[in-house]
Amino acid sequence: MRTATSIVVAAVLCGTATTAAANEIPTPITSSQFTTVAGGEVIVEAERGELNRGVVIGLVRAPQADVVAIVADTENHELWFPDTVESTEVENNGDTDLSTGVTAVPLLRDRTWTLRGHHTRPRYNGIQCDLLEYEYVEGGGNMDDLFGYWLICPYEGNTVVKYVINADLGVWLPNAVVTWAQRRMLPGIIEGIQTRWQTLHP
Repeated sequence: MRTATSIVVAAVLCGTATTAAANEIPTPITSSQFTTVAGGEVIVEAERGELNRGVVIGLVRAPQADVVAIVADTENHELWFPDTVESTEVENNGDTDLSTGVTAVPLLRDRTWTLRGHHTRPRYNGIQCDLLEYEYVEGGGNMDDLFGYWLICPYEGNTVVKYVINADLGVWLPNAVVTWAQRRMLPGIIEGIQTRWQTLHP
């Protein structure tokens, strides 16, 4: 059964955002963030600028391995990832993969992309996590850049998910698109994983 959550918008910068470095070094989930999401809140951060950045952190009531399997299954992202209308796994070589897809963005033309992903299992503060990093393949769509990561860590029998996206859509984002990211796309990722898990494990 789906549980109600509240959304904490931690940062919204409507001016020029600091440009994130490509292939950024992932940062661990802090103890205060673990506590916040364990209480039922979803943490959302959004920045708008030449490179648009979003972060969402939330609790999924499912085992870590199951959550990793859902995220790694890029062939089926369109079934749960908000506004992804097409997703295809092109190749999978164990810890690396290549996928393509289409995302519907309000007021803008659909965005197409090709992403290369890499899966590792780092430890943060003694906690064994899964890290799935992704980056845009140049010429693989109609975006200028797209990169980020999933950090998936266990927490008291459940799983905390951190998703980071840095995207250059090639155009300035209208306010409506920023609102979409804050209220629908980013928090919808956590809800989507939970719903997908419940579908796979009725």
